[in-house]
Amino acid sequence: MKYRVTLIKGDGIGPEVTEATCRVLHAAGAPIEWEEAPGGSKAVERYGVPMPDETLDAVRRNRLGLKGPLMTPKGQGFRSANVTLRQKLDLYVGYRPVKTLPGIETPYKNVDLVVLRENTEDLYAGIEHEITPGTILTLKVSTRAAGERIARWAFENMRYTGRRKVHCCTKAKVVPLADGAFLLLHAESLRPISASSSGETLSPSSAAMTPSTRARMTKPALSS
Repeated sequence: MKYRVTLIKGDGIGPEVTEATCRVLHAAGAPIEWEEAPGGSKAVERYGVPMPDETLDAVRRNRLGLKGPLMTPKGQGFRSANVTLRQKLDLYVGYRPVKTLPGIETPYKNVDLVVLRENTEDLYAGIEHEITPGTILTLKVSTRAAGERIARWAFENMRYTGRRKVHCCTKAKVVPLADGAFLLLHAESLRPISASSSGETLSPSSAAMTPSTRARMTKPALSS
């Protein structure tokens, strides 16, 4: 049985890296049938938007996709192709494992952490307008529902992968209502499993300067 997977080759180095990935999966014997779909600059040329409905429907239908970097034309009013993909498909968890590999020299040793980012709200809501000529207002949107589900996902992932701590990285000192509420949700989600795990808060700058073996959860636009 073959699994049908949506392939969005993307722009720039996208076609090169996705082709290499496809070759690796083929050599590994992965039972995959690729369904290519447009995205990025080629989609703009053909459909007038960087993330057309045809591509979104293909991902919904196959429930699995591989994509390269996607370009969004600048200064032309287009919504980011990546943000559109995340919001339309509700891909709210940005999952980035970071681990040192044997034989590769790096400034830090024995790094094994995961960066999680809420992908659908905060500045990723993409709500902005020009209030006066030369003055742009961008809204930072935060809801309890989105904050709670990323917090729960972080702690559940921590438990199932054998980790012991989650760092919550926010700008609560700068935006105490929005990011402060996110911190409270982080604490609330910890209570049911507090006997076997713990939580901690960090500013983004502190998190970036502190290599560790702990999972991290971040607000949008604050992770590297």
